[in-house]
Amino acid sequence: MSIINLAIIDKYPVVRIGIKIFLKNHFPEIVVFESDSISGFQDADPDIKPDLIILGVSQVNDLNNISILKSAKHNYPASKIILYVEASGTSNSGSDFEVKALIVSYLKIGIDGYLSKLNNLSELETCISDIRKGKHYICSDALFSMLLTENTGVEKAVNKVYHQLSSRELEVAKFLSEGMPTKTIAQKLGRAPSTISTTKANIFKKLNIDNVIKLRDIIHLREPSQTFGNQKRS
Repeated sequence: MSIINLAIIDKYPVVRIGIKIFLKNHFPEIVVFESDSISGFQDADPDIKPDLIILGVSQVNDLNNISILKSAKHNYPASKIILYVEASGTSNSGSDFEVKALIVSYLKIGIDGYLSKLNNLSELETCISDIRKGKHYICSDALFSMLLTENTGVEKAVNKVYHQLSSRELEVAKFLSEGMPTKTIAQKLGRAPSTISTTKANIFKKLNIDNVIKLRDIIHLREPSQTFGNQKRS
């Protein structure tokens, strides 16, 4: 494919500058844009529709990445996306199962390339070249990690998250992920609104999240066939 416009989205200026210099040296025909966020890029260049986005995110097992990636796909559905993560394998805060679950989730959402910031920049060149040929690319260490993880890894990883919640909390979590307000949940379950609010707070604390969008993303990992595009936030 022909890639003319390329956007580098990363919160670290030094990362953006380094990639930009590298790209200018290896792909002189490409016009490079940069920003610290998807929203910042939209505000700065609303008329630019990048052919390829290099999307820098934090560690692979950060659930925030799913929301960031979905936002990028929503705003730029025709763009190819390389997810550029701080670490591609297991970190201190995630097991092999959790890492594999999220990588698979990223692929389902529609990334075209997956790289670690620990990889040599020459691998970024290979990744971009493959994507220009209509291929997908996953860096070798992430691929190796996935291959070593048994086939049931995704299910186990998500179940591990779910098992942190009680049956009541899981019931409330599903209602919240569907966009149901706490008052409506309280009426449905015959509980006081304050009780549901407390349960909601406990769910967020256990899952280390701070909003319903992130909760919805966790539910999506377990039930990927469900869609919540038309539902409102609570």
